[in-house]
Amino acid sequence: MLGGKRCYLCGGKLVNGRCVECGLDNEKNTKKVYHLNESVKMQDSQPRDAGQKIGKGLAIGSVILLVAAVGAVALNSYFEEQEKGQSQSGEEYDEYQFAKRQLSETGEAYDEVLTGGYYEVGVHIPEGIYTVEAQDGESAIYLIDDENGIDAEEQFTLGQIGNDPENPNQAAVMDDLRLYDGALLEVKSGAALQFRSDCAQTERLHGETNPLQDSVRVEVGQTMTAGRDFPEGLYNVKSEPDWNDLMMTLPDSFLSEFAADEERRVEVISFAPKELELSYENVPIPKGTEIQTTGAAVTLEPSEKIGSTDYGEFYKE
Repeated sequence: MLGGKRCYLCGGKLVNGRCVECGLDNEKNTKKVYHLNESVKMQDSQPRDAGQKIGKGLAIGSVILLVAAVGAVALNSYFEEQEKGQSQSGEEYDEYQFAKRQLSETGEAYDEVLTGGYYEVGVHIPEGIYTVEAQDGESAIYLIDDENGIDAEEQFTLGQIGNDPENPNQAAVMDDLRLYDGALLEVKSGAALQFRSDCAQTERLHGETNPLQDSVRVEVGQTMTAGRDFPEGLYNVKSEPDWNDLMMTLPDSFLSEFAADEERRVEVISFAPKELELSYENVPIPKGTEIQTTGAAVTLEPSEKIGSTDYGEFYKE
């Protein structure tokens, strides 16, 4: 789940399988593919000569293309007007409007600095309402919570200390970050972000101790396969200080049903020769994944806590 699911017609957010923007039920139409610029083949029950059939076919195709184009323009204009209206009225989009419950405002104090990596709420960080402050550098927070319809990839971008007037989404401090149990929080490498809460549900943390103990070193030019050369699992990936990419080629079972022949799914984690850009926490590596590194050796160190041993679930769409 590197990213939240989106409507395959308009790209909108899904809540319980239905798009909140165009209303399409994506669960009901999972096997269907919509292309706005594709004409529809139609059969005519009345016999006609070839010229009539071709002429009618061209006419129908032209009408369909015209209607589709007009519809696409109208749909785009509608969303632009909606965004413009919200901007002019000062109304802000509520990322939490589809949440199924309210978070408790009582709990324990929590104060932790997180760097680049993936953090499962309830395992690596407790559920709660947080204030986040950029301590150093420049980073971004991606929050995906399918259960509560939260997809906050763009709203929570943090940057250098001080607000950037040309980018209202950038701030040194962000309040009211709501983390529900089971959500996935990704902190992009490049900064140390301080997470503080007065209502963290620390007693509900349910992570288990990682059964893996041994680290794995991958050299440049070496290909290692999870499940054969080292155990599948959840790892903290640490790179030697250099520009580097970790290439993870997933098994074919993770490909989309529409994938072309010879297509492979490759996930990439990039590193830079800076202190805050040389590691990525809690990276799932499922069985059959091929690991390569392009610019420097990396070490896979077992994460302290895990939430599940189904390491492939993270990459399922």
